[in-house]
Amino acid sequence: MTETQARRGRPPGADGAATRERILRAARNVFSATGFDRATMEEIAREAGLTRNAIANYYSNKIELHRAAFRSIQQEALTEIMAGVPGPDRPATERIYGLFEAAIRVNDTDNTFVRFWVTSTLDAVHHRELREQSRRQFNQVRQYFVECVETGLRRGELNPELVPADVAQVLVDLVWGLALDSGFQSPPERIRQVLGALRMLLNGSLVSGQRSV
Repeated sequence: MTETQARRGRPPGADGAATRERILRAARNVFSATGFDRATMEEIAREAGLTRNAIANYYSNKIELHRAAFRSIQQEALTEIMAGVPGPDRPATERIYGLFEAAIRVNDTDNTFVRFWVTSTLDAVHHRELREQSRRQFNQVRQYFVECVETGLRRGELNPELVPADVAQVLVDLVWGLALDSGFQSPPERIRQVLGALRMLLNGSLVSGQRSV
């Protein structure tokens, strides 16, 4: 069998779900490297080790594939992140910090999620058809932070002057910055140092009284 024949269709021994995930990972990687406009289905096919026609069996065009790649963030990355955060019985600052820490764990496993989230958010600025899915992801993270702050206020853990929506937006902005940093700039050891600084910031700036995450 020639190399070309081996690359056609589904990879040998792989089922449909495995092939789909292979395509989505390649799509996240290519979209995050080049952006939506410059990415091509042919390039994504090469990245996945498949032919363009093989990918068409799963996704007929670039916008459909981009949307599927974005849904994979929701179905895989965000689900894993939210499963890794402390429960509602834990202090608010611990729950807030836990989301950042869980996100970095996911990034350590597969950084195409974080990289694609960053670039797809930027692409959504220029492409109306991509905006709703981008907003949905931000809103889910924002709502988690709002709930953390509201619970912390009710328990008297946080400064009573804090406005949950305002704090949540600051934290969403920090998530965005950390995603950009961990996905494209800093090595893992540097990101761990940043997380340490975030832990100190949460303990010193938001907590009423003495408490540690």
